[in-house]
Amino acid sequence: MRERVNPTLIGAFVIGAVALALILVILLGGGTLFQQSRHFVVVFDQSLHGLSVGAPVAFRGVPIGQVTSINPVIDADGGKLRAVNMIVDIEINRGQIRSAKTSLVDMESYNDDELADFFDQQGVRAQLALQSLLTGQLFVNLDFFPDSPVKKVEITTHHPQIATIETGLQRLGRTIDTLPIDQIIEKFTNVLDGLDRVINAEEIPRILAAAQGTAESSERIATGIEQQLDPIMTDLRGAAAAANQALGQAQDALDLEDGPAGELLRNLTRAAETAEGTLAEARTALAQVDHLLGDHSPERQRIQAMLGELTSAARSFRVLADYLERHPEALIQGKRR
Repeated sequence: MRERVNPTLIGAFVIGAVALALILVILLGGGTLFQQSRHFVVVFDQSLHGLSVGAPVAFRGVPIGQVTSINPVIDADGGKLRAVNMIVDIEINRGQIRSAKTSLVDMESYNDDELADFFDQQGVRAQLALQSLLTGQLFVNLDFFPDSPVKKVEITTHHPQIATIETGLQRLGRTIDTLPIDQIIEKFTNVLDGLDRVINAEEIPRILAAAQGTAESSERIATGIEQQLDPIMTDLRGAAAAANQALGQAQDALDLEDGPAGELLRNLTRAAETAEGTLAEARTALAQVDHLLGDHSPERQRIQAMLGELTSAARSFRVLADYLERHPEALIQGKRR
């Protein structure tokens, strides 16, 4: 007789399996199963080699979402290819970008179109960035570029479009693409050919031989000049020694402390001191003479009176001498009456 299956055990097994499946879905989904997201489109007009579905979407390097799909769109007019645009669908986690007052920038009152317009006004642009130099993997980075133009492709998309901006490497790549590489290579090849012709020319060995001969001649001339310069240098050294000796003697002679010049300077100093004393005494004597001979001094008046009497006496002697010269006999007979 077959054993009867316990329904309670089967129910518990089914419930456990469902719970385990839910846990695995939540873990494998990175916690995004019940997370609300916003969806946007970024359109690039360049190769997206290195960008794949699931690549991060970052805001200034901080992951805020991921790439959900990549689709090329061909723009043709009348069978003529005009452009190939790469439409990248991105998913941004709601609530990860906050303002300074902890209020959400993407508030519930903003729908995706309004938030895209808000990004355009604030200068938020999308660009490709490199995840790793080794793998070459790319990601979509959002950042502020307030002075940049709003660059969007006129194309119908199922989500709002975020404007893009080129990176410095992309601008450099475009500049390199516009360079005339063929002409540059051709000119470089011509330069190399010219160098090859110059190096392998037949005149090069003769030029090298002539240069070697010139170097040898220069060496011989230098040797001869050196031999002739030895006696001259000896004489110059002797003259320099004699000049140094003469300078030493002159320095001794002009020594203001112990040499003859110093003795002469000391004598002159003593003579100057003596002359200064004599001048001081002369000044004193002149002052005394000036005092004696002043206009109102008694000594001057007495001297003047004495000089007057001497003048009168001299005049009398002169008259007497004239009279005796005319009458010498007066010395014997006396003056006539």
